[in-house]
Amino acid sequence: MSNKPTMDQIAKVLGLSRMTVSTVINHRSQKRYVATKTEKIVLSYLDQIGYVRNYHAMRLKIPTKEIVGIFYDGSFIVSHVTQVFSQLINETLSHSDSRLELKIAPPTEAASAIEELIGRGVTHLAWIMEQSSLYSFETIPRVFSLLEKKRSAIYNFSDYNSDFNLHKRFPKIYALGYDRTAAFQSLAQKLKKFKHKRICIPQIRYSSQKRILQYFDWKSIGIEVFFIHPENLQESSSSTYFEKIANEIIYYKKEHLITAAIFLDDEYAARVLSQLTRKKIMVPQDLSITGMDNSPILEFLPQRIDTIGVPVEKGYTYLKNWIFSRQTARVQLLEMKIISGETLGVASSL
Repeated sequence: MSNKPTMDQIAKVLGLSRMTVSTVINHRSQKRYVATKTEKIVLSYLDQIGYVRNYHAMRLKIPTKEIVGIFYDGSFIVSHVTQVFSQLINETLSHSDSRLELKIAPPTEAASAIEELIGRGVTHLAWIMEQSSLYSFETIPRVFSLLEKKRSAIYNFSDYNSDFNLHKRFPKIYALGYDRTAAFQSLAQKLKKFKHKRICIPQIRYSSQKRILQYFDWKSIGIEVFFIHPENLQESSSSTYFEKIANEIIYYKKEHLITAAIFLDDEYAARVLSQLTRKKIMVPQDLSITGMDNSPILEFLPQRIDTIGVPVEKGYTYLKNWIFSRQTARVQLLEMKIISGETLGVASSL
């Protein structure tokens, strides 16, 4: 025998078929029902002769039904986005006839990232968006033309009108998002019911502030909104950053009589809540707070934050089924619901 025997030679020595030997070598014994005893005989002989599989050649020769490319533009803040990102990776790896190609880059590099994945030969593309606002691709609309070249999906796209219409121009792309507009309408009605007339939305990016106004006409139901945008304050994960946001909220509470702070992220809400507690601001007695996304971190807080829940499992199931089936591409919005906690109180008692 040569230094590296062929499968035919191994099969001849063991008195087995070539297919049986190939099945064991390629770890497909359970799928093709090779007896455990036979599998042990083959593996024992392979160890005896020092047989080493050529993984590079296997990758080239073994056909794959699909090559799934996943582009993630986020920062791995714990949220429904990271949850779906992780689940989709595990799902792809669990398919023996699928291969995974992964690319992580900021949203401003979406076009080059998707071009790279296409260059790797992907057959399916999933863009997992952490920042679902228009700024992430308004300057690079060609990214959608690239996505249409493959069976592509976008998870967590925004439901702003301009964004929604952009997706309509590219009907081959499956766009899955959450109905934030309806969610903010529900939140506004609950705030009105609780007699809040002045609220603040702590947010850094001015473009994001404008889009929040597009969600709902707060003034139409008698609620005045103040956007907290401290000058020269760079977004950060440091305690100093959240302390400054807390100080701004306290200032608006004193000078503009706000009674609630609405956050677009549960983690931010939790960090600011901690700072407000240190400054002797009682929530919800002195100030109400709400978050968004129903993040897993809420389970570990001493005071559960009222939030807008994202139906993560339903969203992931729709995305997974679309990628690994032949469903028709469409724009799909899933309902978000307010989840009651312990941080939203009645304004008249503040």
